[in-house]
Amino acid sequence: MDININEAMRIFLPIFGIIFFFSVFLLRTFIVWKNTGINAYVLLNQSGAYGTIGRYFKILPLFSTLVTCNIFILPI
Repeated sequence: MDININEAMRIFLPIFGIIFFFSVFLLRTFIVWKNTGINAYVLLNQSGAYGTIGRYFKILPLFSTLVTCNIFILPI
């Protein structure tokens, strides 16, 4: 059984990315919401530096998911 390292990483990285995203973002947000009743993933719409950072943190999970799917679909 000859497994190419690129092929193994193409399969492993998306699976790891999905598990990491679920455990870090979704599961922890759900736990905080159940314990406190506050949605921890809501960022306020502010102007200035806080608003810019908030927009980046809203876009970052989407971008990470797209990159992970791209690795899975396209060969390296």
